[in-house]
Amino acid sequence: MGSKPLNYQEIYEAARQRLAQITDQEAELEREKLQLRQTIEFLLGLLERHKVPVEQSIEAVDALNSSLAKEVGGVLSALYPKALKVSEVLAELKQLGRNLGEYSNAQSAVQMVLKRLVEADEAEELPSGDLKKTYRALRGMEKVLRQSARNREGRKLSTLMTEVKLSDLAKPFDK
Repeated sequence: MGSKPLNYQEIYEAARQRLAQITDQEAELEREKLQLRQTIEFLLGLLERHKVPVEQSIEAVDALNSSLAKEVGGVLSALYPKALKVSEVLAELKQLGRNLGEYSNAQSAVQMVLKRLVEADEAEELPSGDLKKTYRALRGMEKVLRQSARNREGRKLSTLMTEVKLSDLAKPFDK
C-alpha cells in the first residue's frame, strides 16, 4: 500500500486561507475593542459628571491602562487598511481617553512607537501626498512574508559572517 504524496501547494494554500480568516477575525475584534473602549470612556465621563459610582471591571481597567505601543498598534489594526499620520494616531488615542500628559512630547513618543512597529514588521511606512509619512498595520500573509524575508536575510548575513570569521581564522595557516 503506497501512501499519497503530500501536495505542498494545497497545504500552503489551505494554511494561507486559514491565516487570512484568522487575520480578518482579529481585525474585526480590534475594531470592536476600539469601539467599546470609546463607549466606556464616554460613559465613564457621563457617570462621573452625574456623580454616579462605578465599579470598574479588571478588563476595563486593563484596556484603559494598556501600554502606548499596544494602543498605537491596536489603533492601526482597528483602522486597517487605512494609513494614518502621526497626528491622526494621536487624535485616535485622545478619543480613546489615553492620557498623553506623561510624555513631554506625545507626538515624538507616538512617532517612536510607529518606527518600532515598522522595524518589527507590525506596520509599514507609506508616503502621503503632503510629504508626511503615514503608517498602516501589516496583517496576514503580508506580515508573514515580510517576517520570513527578514529571517532569511538574517540567516544569510549570519552565514556570511561565519564564513568571514572562518576565513580570518585560516589566514595564519595560509603562509
